[in-house]
Amino acid sequence: MSFLLPIALLSACLWTILARIGVRRASEGEDHIRTGPLFTAALTGGLAGMLAGTQDPATSAVTVILCAGLMAGALVDRETGWAPDAIVFPIVLLAMTLGALEGAWELSPVRAVIYAAIGYWLLQGLWLLAAWKITDFSPPPPADLIAVFLPMMFFGTDLRFSATMFAMAAALLLARRFSTVYGLFSRTDLIMRIVKKEDMRYPEGRHGITLLALAFPVSALSLIISRMV
Repeated sequence: MSFLLPIALLSACLWTILARIGVRRASEGEDHIRTGPLFTAALTGGLAGMLAGTQDPATSAVTVILCAGLMAGALVDRETGWAPDAIVFPIVLLAMTLGALEGAWELSPVRAVIYAAIGYWLLQGLWLLAAWKITDFSPPPPADLIAVFLPMMFFGTDLRFSATMFAMAAALLLARRFSTVYGLFSRTDLIMRIVKKEDMRYPEGRHGITLLALAFPVSALSLIISRMV
């Protein structure tokens, strides 16, 4: 599996570039994220993904790239409060491709990519339409919905998906109970800035989690553990 190391390094570079460009464009230059921590997060994810390598080189490569992207996306969400399409969209394509390669869905990788792309932009369009038509529209943004169901894209609907959902719920509970765990996934100053900018109602003393910062690492860890056991 020595070929996976260059893939991990290259994917860390690509995710770093995508994240920085995506954040800058989507925020119109308002938000910035440092290159060093972003590259480190992506590389850590890629190297960890090497532990989930299989005998199939394509599956192993996609796993490494996906894990790198998940960690990069988690850091972006924690630092800015959201993750741009430049990060989330490729992650969705990779997750569906991995599911197709492993037989979670009866699809070829090409069809998986096509369906993932259509589904992604359809969800975005429906969310925008609902926000435009419905007053007091407050469901989670599309990226948060995607983050919750991302494990289904590469696990299908078997017990591994259920276990990952349970792990996310457990992490949320721990974050709610322990400030140290909460600090891993969110920053109070960032949450309050978002609340003020979006004119949201936010009860004093409540905690706010940047969901992708929690869901993405849990999904990556679940994928790695499922391959090792």
